[in-house]
Amino acid sequence: MRKLIIAASSLSLMACASDRVDYGGTLHPVPMTNTAKACDSSARERVAYRAPDYPDALLSFLWLVHDDLDSRSLLFQYDIAADGRPVNIRYVGEERYINHDSYRTAVRAGAEAIADWRYRPEQTATHDCTISMMFVRPGRGMSQDEALDASR
Repeated sequence: MRKLIIAASSLSLMACASDRVDYGGTLHPVPMTNTAKACDSSARERVAYRAPDYPDALLSFLWLVHDDLDSRSLLFQYDIAADGRPVNIRYVGEERYINHDSYRTAVRAGAEAIADWRYRPEQTATHDCTISMMFVRPGRGMSQDEALDASR
């Protein structure tokens, strides 16, 4: 029994130390300088973006298991390098999303989409930008791109 508890504790600690965002880590880790300014989402112009590529089966599953819209979204924080690349992408929402394989798939897809975005370059980096990405069920209402625009 003791070995099982120790093994479970070790696994939990490894998940926290991971550089994979879907296990609670940070995608594209980069040290930020002390000259980085706080994020004002309206101040940095996003010049290229794409919506997350969620598998259809995942979207249907997540849509069915949640009653409220807030449970159908993921919360991320990220920094923007001076050259306009999103870096230090981290999931900051509910822990249950990284404790279930289907949710981890959604977290990974969201983080990978953010990694592909580009912002207009500026003199200094920006830190602690936040976005809530809504899940959109295929064929129902808005598209993934419209949901991404709505969540800005």
